Amino acid sequence: MSAIVVLDLIIGTTALVYDWGTIVSLPIWLLPVIIICPLYPFLLAGVWWRLQNHRGSTWLYAGAVIPSAMYGVLALIFYPMVMVATQFSWTNLLAEIWVWLYASQSWYLLKKYPPVKLFPIIVASIFILAAFLFQLQTNSYGYLALAVLSLPAKIALLTLAVLTIVGINVALLLSRLGSVDRRPRR
Repeated sequence: MSAIVVLDLIIGTTALVYDWGTIVSLPIWLLPVIIICPLYPFLLAGVWWRLQNHRGSTWLYAGAVIPSAMYGVLALIFYPMVMVATQFSWTNLLAEIWVWLYASQSWYLLKKYPPVKLFPIIVASIFILAAFLFQLQTNSYGYLALAVLSLPAKIALLTLAVLTIVGINVALLLSRLGSVDRRPRR
């Protein structure tokens, strides 16, 4: 797990350096809902470090895993849509791979280490959907690249975001219900 922590720290630091020019131009109050690539690898590093030290944190887990998983799914259609609207870009292709470097960890964590408490997951889900809706309304998702997309494309992204978050929550709820002790009664 130490290697994953180091990888996430490298991914987060590299994204922070690459995106620094855009990040410093944003108002401070927007940073929690706009910066994606630098933030979630750092949070995932914290999740892995706590798991490695046998000190899980459901709030940290929820804040890192739920948004990362959603953004991973969105990256599958967002970057291709941007490249169709503009032109093929190696930067966009690498950004998609970049997002999947940390999003795949989220999907693994959801499967291998499902959360103990669902309330933080629900709170993180509501926050990330509200943040994504704000990003859509202000064209700030993808560091302002959203402006090149049509309204139907934006609606498709929002629909996919909602379906992903609802799907994660339903799957976690069903897995919790499935883990209830079902021994026969005497």
